[in-house]
Amino acid sequence: MPSMLVGMATDSKNTVSTWRPFHPPHRPGSRFSKAVPLGVAADPALARCLKQQGPTFTRIAKDWQYIAGEAADWTLPLAVKGKAGRDPVLVIAAAQGRALILQMLIPDIIARTNTRLGYNAVARISIDQSGQAFANTD
Repeated sequence: MPSMLVGMATDSKNTVSTWRPFHPPHRPGSRFSKAVPLGVAADPALARCLKQQGPTFTRIAKDWQYIAGEAADWTLPLAVKGKAGRDPVLVIAAAQGRALILQMLIPDIIARTNTRLGYNAVARISIDQSGQAFANTD
């Protein structure tokens, strides 16, 4: 008897054994034949926008979840001012009322940034509390 669970594989005893994601059948000309994952579609658009900021900021923006850790939900990297080796400053936007918490996390964020990039990409962090980066999140 075939299983009625979409995306699940069953063995001979009708127990769920492994997870296989559901993939719609490929039919040329159908709406499924042109669909691409959002991450794949957004990468070229992000690349054009981030190219103006430089390679250091691009890497920081892409790895922000790892770099910021628990602060990633309420912070955003805005810019890297200065060049590597010349006291570069990472500007971070913080949600209202979170700057004090972010200030305590600055040494960890600098260490994770420099470890992730493999060189001293950031020497200091500046916190922007203007709220403009979070204005359209409601």
